[in-house]
Amino acid sequence: MDIAKKQIPMVVYIDSNRVYFYSDSLGNVLQLEIPSEIITDLEIHNKDKFLQLFSIFIQKNIKGLGVNKFNVILVFSPNMTFDKDIAPQLDKDVETQEQEFIGLVPFENVLSRSYKINKGTRTIVLNNEYFELLNNIFQKNKLTIVMVLPYSLLQVVHPEFAGQLDLSQILQKSDSFKQFNMVEGKQEIHEETAENKKEKKPINKRLIALIGTFGVLLLVLFVFAYMTFFQGNPADENELIQAFTPTPKIETEVVPLPTESADLSTESGSL
Repeated sequence: MDIAKKQIPMVVYIDSNRVYFYSDSLGNVLQLEIPSEIITDLEIHNKDKFLQLFSIFIQKNIKGLGVNKFNVILVFSPNMTFDKDIAPQLDKDVETQEQEFIGLVPFENVLSRSYKINKGTRTIVLNNEYFELLNNIFQKNKLTIVMVLPYSLLQVVHPEFAGQLDLSQILQKSDSFKQFNMVEGKQEIHEETAENKKEKKPINKRLIALIGTFGVLLLVLFVFAYMTFFQGNPADENELIQAFTPTPKIETEVVPLPTESADLSTESGSL
């Protein structure tokens, strides 16, 4: 079959500051270094530069191979995932512990899955934003992610991976890893990322703070208005009553009484 019409499997191994590409068509392992200005502590600081970096690398090293489509097995290194072994407790079931652990991961948008291992449960979480950006740029360059695997899990279930990293071995045994896929199938990969993005919508903490402050100011304004216009001041109220109901004043008229001297003078005149 013409190689241009085949779908060639490829392993892409994601580490904290570098990415490895391997396929039989490549002949050797390709390495992409990611500068610290783009990503540090698993967090992507510049999405545009991140996408540009991968796009240029793929165009230069992979697109020229004449392969129509690559099926990518995406493997995240132990440096890229958060893992916890969970055992049942009397006061908490496994599912509750899983959700508590996922809530501790310092990313708002996460991809997670729990696996049954040795009568216990291992929960593995990774930064879903990183995966979504990779999925986006890969699809544009005809690299289809068909499987997402945590390497820390492979090291547990396949002891041969506990030593030196061997991407060719991962590629050869990839069919046996389907049960460990963190997202099931190509169509479900798209649905999963969209669902997680909807459920893990970033919270605008500044908006919440502004709303809280506005609510407090409204409460203070309401109390002030109530105290001013409804309750009033008793002292002022008394002053208003006195102003509108003055104490009436009774004016008295002094009427002079006749004196004895006046009467005598009147009588002598008449004589």
